[in-house]
Amino acid sequence: DKGFYELNVECAEEYRGQGYGSECVAELAKYLLERGVPVEYVCDIGNIPSRKTAEKVGFTLVRKSMPFVCYRIDEDEGEETSF
Repeated sequence: DKGFYELNVECAEEYRGQGYGSECVAELAKYLLERGVPVEYVCDIGNIPSRKTAEKVGFTLVRKSMPFVCYRIDEDEGEETSF
């Protein structure tokens, strides 16, 4: 078992809402998936912008365990992501 990588992102306030975080997450997830490494995205359950980033990139909600939520992406979903 190769385990998995857990991703999350944080952007300086002046760069938020410009797609930089989504692009970074998408590219890193793609890189890992191409190498056969499972990827999860974890964020605070109340962090709606971060949750939207995960969903925009193609991650699917797999678990809620207070105070966090966990999203997962598979290779097929990652291939459809483009910016």
